[in-house]
Amino acid sequence: TYGITSDPLTHFACVFGALIHDVDHPGVPNSQLIKENDEMAMLYEGKSVAEQNSLDMAWGLLMDSQYNDLRSCLFNNEDSRKRFRQLLVNIVMATDIFDPELKKLRNNRWTKAFPSTDAPVSTTPTTKMAKSSSNKKSSAGTKGHSFSSASVDLSTMSKGEDTDSENFSTTTGTTPEDENCEFSRMDLKATIVIEHILQAADV
Repeated sequence: TYGITSDPLTHFACVFGALIHDVDHPGVPNSQLIKENDEMAMLYEGKSVAEQNSLDMAWGLLMDSQYNDLRSCLFNNEDSRKRFRQLLVNIVMATDIFDPELKKLRNNRWTKAFPSTDAPVSTTPTTKMAKSSSNKKSSAGTKGHSFSSASVDLSTMSKGEDTDSENFSTTTGTTPEDENCEFSRMDLKATIVIEHILQAADV
C-alpha cells in the first residue's frame, strides 16, 4: 500500500477530503461556470473552479478557532500541517477528471511512478486503479514511512491563503540518482492510489 496504511494523517485526509470535496458545489460543471463568466469561475481563473472553491471553504472552516483542539490533534508542527494540506489538495483536485492539464499531470506522474509500465491512455479511475492495486506490497525498508503526496500546481490555488507558503509543485524534483528516490517513487505511487480511490468514490 506504499505507506498509506501506516500513516494516520493520510487516513484522516482521505476521509476529510471525501466529506468536503463537493462543499458549496453549484450543481453545474466547471465548463458551464466558465461559459457564464460566473463570479466563482473568475475568482479561480477558470481552473478547477468548483473543486478549488470547496477546498477554500473547507480549509477556512478548519482554520476557525472553534476547531483549535482538532487541529492540535492533527498537526503537531507546521510541517505536518503543510503535508495535510498538500494531501487534501491532491485528494480534492483528483475529482476534477475533465481538466486537460490535470490529466497530463496525472499521466506524467504515472510514468514516473511506474516507469516499466505503459503510460495510461485514459483517466478512467477503474482502469488505473486496477493497475495500482496489483502493486499492494510496500517496498522493502519502508516500514513507518509517512509519504508526502506529489502535489498539484495551480497558480490560483487557495485564494484564502498565501500560496507561496504552501510550496506546491507539479514535480517531485527527484531523479533516479537521488538517495531518497525509492521513497519518492513510493510517494508517487501512494498519491496515485489515493487519487484513484477518491475518483472511483466520486463517480
